[in-house]
Amino acid sequence: MTAVSSIVVGLWMFFDGCRPLLIGDYLTPASGQHAGRLGLWADALRWLGLDPRSAAVMLLHVVCGAALLAAWVALLRRAAKGSRYLLAASLLTAWYLPFSTLVAVWVAVPLLAAPVGDGGGR
Repeated sequence: MTAVSSIVVGLWMFFDGCRPLLIGDYLTPASGQHAGRLGLWADALRWLGLDPRSAAVMLLHVVCGAALLAAWVALLRRAAKGSRYLLAASLLTAWYLPFSTLVAVWVAVPLLAAPVGDGGGR
């Protein structure tokens, strides 16, 4: 389940960054109470003084998504530091509230709790 969750977040963040760079805006609800609104992550970035619709934030999405996917490839290839890469990439995406934050915790807890020498590259 952890693997699937991380891969989903990585793919979504990559897509969610590429789409506005290519088409012009993020995928948002077309109707209803939240029409045109971004998620909680955008509120968090605004609080930090960043414009969620800026090219820099769109690129941040792409980089974070790609980092998470690359970390999974390293882990699947049994790279010596694959679990460290996955931990770092998961924590790097934790700002993407709420789903990625939960997945980052979901990934981090078992990786941090694993004993040294477990073969995971710690």
